[in-house]
Amino acid sequence: MVSKILCPLISIFLFNNNSVYWLLCTFFFISCIFNSLFFWFGVSDLRLLWANISLNSSSVLFLIFFLGCSQSLYLLYCYLFWSSLVCLIFFYNDIYYINILFNWGIISILFAIPFSLGLVYKVTVITCLLGCNSDWIIVIPLFFYNIVEQYYLFKLLGYNSSSIIYNY
Repeated sequence: MVSKILCPLISIFLFNNNSVYWLLCTFFFISCIFNSLFFWFGVSDLRLLWANISLNSSSVLFLIFFLGCSQSLYLLYCYLFWSSLVCLIFFYNDIYYINILFNWGIISILFAIPFSLGLVYKVTVITCLLGCNSDWIIVIPLFFYNIVEQYYLFKLLGYNSSSIIYNY
């Protein structure tokens, strides 16, 4: 009964392009905030870390392809290459063991350090978002998420490296 009543209302809301855009922006904003908080309250192994990173990446890809950016194909290629390398590294290592983060392959892919694939991916995402004239309600939460993600990864790397040093 409720679905029959809400179906025309939702259809009218969704067929108005401006409403869909603001709805997606709102969901993206909430998703970035939730994923930023999930780093500190939910990530306990690399499997959950990768799930959190891939959730945000997929929401960015969906939003960019919805906006119809001309650079979205470059982002898709970059994302496929980046995510394939991360999946291969996690496949050949034990993702339930968080101390493999002290691996230079993972550092060069996940961390946004100079000359790393993670930095290239993050710059490509921001370039695509700015290229399709997206609002700041999209760029600012993504920027906040990227800072929280990198802070968490560097803090985790520091914690793991100090625990490895003290165990010797």
